[in-house]
Amino acid sequence: MRITWNTDEFQVHDAAKRVLQVITDGWSDCTDPPSVAAALANLTTGPSDPTLTISGTTSGLTVPTVRLTAIPLDGGSRTEFNYDGFIELDSSAYVIRVDANIRMFIRVDGPVRFHDTEPDQTRIEFGRERPIELAFESRIDDGDESIQLEKTPAAVARGLTTLAAGAETTTPDRTWPTMRTAPPQITFGAETRIPSAVADETPETGIELTVPPDLAYLLPSASLVYYLGADVHTQTGCDPHLTVADRRVQLGTGQAYETAIAKLLKRVFYLDCVARTAGPHEDHLSVLTEVDVLNLDIEQLYEAPLATRVKQYLDSQFESVADVFPPWHLTMHLPADYQTLETIPHFVANVPFFVTPRSTTLTEAAWLERASAPEYPTQSTVWRPESGFEPRSTGPESSLTPEQSPTPSDVTTEADVQLRQTSSDISTVDLVEPEYESGRTHGWLGDGVPLGAFTALPEAYRNRSKYIEEPDAELAVTVVANTTPPDDAGRGSGVFERETTAITSQYESEAAGLDVNLTLKQSLSVSELARTFKTKTDLVHFIGHHSDDGLVCRDGAFRGDSISTSNAQTFVLNACGSFPVGRTLVERGSVGGVVTFRDILNEDAVRVGAAFAHLIMNGFCIQRALAYARGQAMMPKDYAVVGDGTHVLTQNNSIVPIGIFLSENGDGTVTMTVEQSAPWICGGNIYDPNETRDDLSHLFGTTREYTLDTAALPEYMDGHHGPVIYEGTLHWAEGIIAHFSDD
Repeated sequence: MRITWNTDEFQVHDAAKRVLQVITDGWSDCTDPPSVAAALANLTTGPSDPTLTISGTTSGLTVPTVRLTAIPLDGGSRTEFNYDGFIELDSSAYVIRVDANIRMFIRVDGPVRFHDTEPDQTRIEFGRERPIELAFESRIDDGDESIQLEKTPAAVARGLTTLAAGAETTTPDRTWPTMRTAPPQITFGAETRIPSAVADETPETGIELTVPPDLAYLLPSASLVYYLGADVHTQTGCDPHLTVADRRVQLGTGQAYETAIAKLLKRVFYLDCVARTAGPHEDHLSVLTEVDVLNLDIEQLYEAPLATRVKQYLDSQFESVADVFPPWHLTMHLPADYQTLETIPHFVANVPFFVTPRSTTLTEAAWLERASAPEYPTQSTVWRPESGFEPRSTGPESSLTPEQSPTPSDVTTEADVQLRQTSSDISTVDLVEPEYESGRTHGWLGDGVPLGAFTALPEAYRNRSKYIEEPDAELAVTVVANTTPPDDAGRGSGVFERETTAITSQYESEAAGLDVNLTLKQSLSVSELARTFKTKTDLVHFIGHHSDDGLVCRDGAFRGDSISTSNAQTFVLNACGSFPVGRTLVERGSVGGVVTFRDILNEDAVRVGAAFAHLIMNGFCIQRALAYARGQAMMPKDYAVVGDGTHVLTQNNSIVPIGIFLSENGDGTVTMTVEQSAPWICGGNIYDPNETRDDLSHLFGTTREYTLDTAALPEYMDGHHGPVIYEGTLHWAEGIIAHFSDD
């Protein structure tokens, strides 16, 4: 990490190009500050040996509006500041944790005051100039240990047992994302080798998993094994089962086994989230009142060994309260083979469900029906997290015209409704429809190309590490406008110009805050486009055409397999049927990106491209950004993600950015549904200023619904950078504020 100063402001940069901005009330050097490292060494939060610290004297700091936690060093109760209001602390000694995209820890002696200023800023005031010391912690996590396994089920079982070396505790605090780090990477060789450092870090929890010697049973268990610290054994002819103390839990066979594994993980993980509220990171989760019926002694559970907790959870009636917890964030569909097994360490700290890929081939008619289904609610529907779209019972239709999202009836030129293609032969793919069970987001490593899931490739996860750079590197974004194909010069040029302008303006608007280096290239040749993908870049956004031969250039077509290495971390290929090129780019070195399956309308391309640019630069992962952006298209699922759909290019200060659904009720109020989930993170919690109780928090993925007076909306929307789905149409906060302010 590094720090850059501009008078009394500084920015902290990490190797993933995340940025934390802090404004000081004047800053001067000091020689004897209170030690933040010494304080952290005695706490259960933050780095015990921080790699970057600074000290100085100041009377206050302004930080992003995120969760702040004041931790008294005398062992007293912690104080949470959750976005708004005013809190004053006494003269005790504190570490103040700022949970931004780069975590900051402030060692200061009180008194201290917290209060909100701007919608996206919080003030920390010390009353007078005081010496302080700051430490910083990056959220980058890339396991640096590895194990070598023989290609046998017994060796794989031994390797899976070591996955738990990545978890930093066996208490319920392991539900916090920061307490689950990457386990050792898996390689294969002539003999099995487990380094002593890995063996020493592998906990003995007293929990055992016994399965037949078959990868089809071993691989789906990986997240559960990681979380439970289970010792894995293979036994020919056995019935798969989990042993916890003196209890044996039968898990079934085949698909029933996978379902049982997923249900058990959800039960143990979410009830551990409940138990952790009795620990030092105490908070009042919104689900606590719902789980009272289970009669859990959370104080006793917090102190209990993992096996004891699991046994009590198994005895509880979790099924009666399961629906109050968020839907599981991610399900990965993985074939049971040794190549896939090498990707497991990249996933398990995020505890996804693992299932065997099962699918059916899509007919043309089925494809058209699925591809045209709405991505988010229409004006006649309302979205519910537990059941999807339901008919709307009340409320008028929208009176707000989308600013950047014209409907098909707004399109007035022939070029707007033309397909973005250069010939009648467009590259297509053979799509399959996966069997979806639990999970909000799905990744697919099976055969065929899935509808509705991102096409994960093993290379995507291996490629991620090469983009962890020195923290002084800028966020390099290149927009390529190859918009004049030789066989239809001038056709739709107005649409392409509007798209280029919309895309570049979105990236330019984020340039200052994210240290973006934006480059616009137009009408490239094949060799120039190849050089663009070979150059180290964080995002390449291609606007243009695709033919059977590849992405159209002024002198031919670019094929992904024409380069040996792609150094574009992510990409958008906004051209008809671009999936084959995108897949090859990931196989050659990229992490992931947006592609299309078939023909797309020019106007859809403008809307989807501009919205995606806005969202990816505001902390949305590739899959979630596209899910919102493509909802504007007539055929939303013509757009898809290839590679790692959970990849985040820029980190939002809220960690998980917010999406909002609005519908008017016809009585001067609106129903507001707040969606705050992400497939790359599980177990954290969030606060919402709409709550009347300041200390009430929600688990990531919890969907909240509120009824607000329309007059209150502008204030709530001020500072919101995510999408707003108002009566079935995508908007940004500025338009919502203007509309309801006028009312």
